[in-house]
Amino acid sequence: MEFALWRSMFWIPPIASTIMLVLGWRTHAIVVPRIVPVGWGIALLFQGLAGLFSPLWVIGLVLQVIVALYLALKLALPS
Repeated sequence: MEFALWRSMFWIPPIASTIMLVLGWRTHAIVVPRIVPVGWGIALLFQGLAGLFSPLWVIGLVLQVIVALYLALKLALPS
């Protein structure tokens, strides 16, 4: 049980970046460069297809964290 909870916390960055990406587009609060959705898609693909804690999965997690932080800063800071 403890391992399942610990493992599931790694899906927080993809969920957070997805929510912020959708909010940013729908409210037109941010203009997202094309590289952000492409990076988000590649990261999600890496995390979905690779085995847990494989090198591709870790790269996908790092990309999701970068996208989530970028979008959080863009939404929080005035332009």
